[in-house]
Order: sequence, then structure tokens, then C-alpha cells
Amino acid sequence: MPAGSSINTTGALTLVVAWGIGGRVHARKVQIGSDVESALRSTADEVTSSLTDGVPYNPDSDQEDATHVTTNRDDLLDTELIGQLKTGSSLPLASDDELRRPLTCYAAVIGSGDDKTVFVRKMNPIRLATKSVLAILITGALTRLETPLFAFEDTFDVIITGDDVFALHQKPFEMLFRDSDAVLAKAGEWVETLTVSLPITTSSRDALLDAVRSNSVYRRKVHSILGRGHLASLTPAAIKSKMSEHGLDPDRLMPGDELDFKPENTRDLLQLLNEDFFTGDFTDAQYAASAKRTRTTAG
Repeated sequence: MPAGSSINTTGALTLVVAWGIGGRVHARKVQIGSDVESALRSTADEVTSSLTDGVPYNPDSDQEDATHVTTNRDDLLDTELIGQLKTGSSLPLASDDELRRPLTCYAAVIGSGDDKTVFVRKMNPIRLATKSVLAILITGALTRLETPLFAFEDTFDVIITGDDVFALHQKPFEMLFRDSDAVLAKAGEWVETLTVSLPITTSSRDALLDAVRSNSVYRRKVHSILGRGHLASLTPAAIKSKMSEHGLDPDRLMPGDELDFKPENTRDLLQLLNEDFFTGDFTDAQYAASAKRTRTTAG
């Protein structure tokens, strides 16, 4: 049975737009006519029917040839955005001034009460007459547009149901729900978790925090490391042994049995802890994987 067969695309449809200011998310509904509603619902039906070959979400891997990646609501690090979007028809109407803001995304919210499905597209659907003139052909003559013009695409990036999340496009999903300002505010919690689990030099903890806040690749690696469940079993001796095995210098990366996350060490240490290093089977060359996916072996 296709994955999308359980997704509800019937019921009332509300168009919602959202934007961020100062780390907070704001959302408004937009009044639409029946023809626009029909077009959005048709796109929702089409993307739902395309969900045939999904793989579990992993911040360490990419989508490759899968139609989508799957996860659950608990993996949405930015819960404020989805909370705003799911408010749906209860949101205030957007004003013209609000529609002129740099919008983060738009969403078709289908259903009511707890039975809502949210189809999200990470793009600003508004086209404004600012530096360049926007005009439309009406009754044979070009008329300058003075109000916002909406332009929707024939796809969505993320579908969110009651408990499940289907990301048709992994990068926009991560940018919306795992790399937002609300998520960055939690960076201190992740670093604190690492310092509880691993011996890290006091002097480099702030450097690690800055790296996680400023670098999305490092954030994904920290998410992956924290979710792998192997930190509790690591000892300084085991870590140093793996450093030497992969051609790294333990004296530089782990002086005094403490990991030193100064800027020039951060990439090597995160790759090591995330098990990104491997050796070629036939050449003994050392490699670092930029993305990887777990695989099962024949028993």
C-alpha cells in the first residue's frame, strides 16, 4: 500500500503563510477563492500519491533516489512553526502589509480539529512590484499591480499529519524544522549533553557552541552523534585508539584525556565521533564520508 494512502486530503482547506521575526514565528491565514483552493488540493493529492518509496530520516544521510524521507513529530526540532501552521482557520487574516514581509513558507492546512494535514512549501509565494514593475494583462492592456501577487508551485516540501512527517525534499525540511532560529536557540542544550557524556576541555566548550550555532553541517553531525547511543560506552583510551587508527593526532585533539574542540579541531572530532572515517578495502586510503546510510547485511 502506498505511504500516501493514509494521508487525508479531504475537508476544509486553509491557506497559511508564515514568517520569522527575532526568533519568533508568526502566521496568518489568507482568504482564497474556490479555484485557488481546488488547485492547492489538486497539488496535495498529486504529491500524496507520489509517496511510494520512503526511507527513515537520518541527519547523516541524503534522500538519494527515495521519493521521500519519513520521521515523526518528535523529530521536528522547531515545534513553534508547526504549532502556528496547524492553527489554520483560527489564525487572523493576513493584511497587505504582512504579506509584504519576507515570508518563510506557505501551507495548505486540510481538515479540522485534531484531524489536520499540513502541506508545507518552503518558499515565499508573493511577487511584489518593488524595484521592477510587475504587471498583468487585463482586457488587452498591461496593468501595474499595486497589491501582492501569489505564485504557487505544483509541489510541497513536507507533509505533516497527526504523528507522522513525510519530507518530499529533505533540505527544505531541515531548513524549516531543524535549522531555524528556534532550533539554534537549543544549541546550548546539545553542547551541554555532549559535555556530560564526553570529557571536553572547559576552554573549548564555547568554541564548540559557536561552531554548532553557525554551521549547519556541524549541527547535523551533533544531532546524529546524540542519537546514536554510543557515547556512554566511549573511554578516553578507546577514542585515542580510533584517532590513531584514522591517522589523527591524539596529542592535538585530546590533550590530557579531554577533547579539545578549538576551531581547527572541530571538524575532525565531530567526524570521528559520528563514525565518518573509514579505510578503503583495497587501497588502505583514509576517507571521510560526507553522507552515509546504515545498511543490512545478508545473514
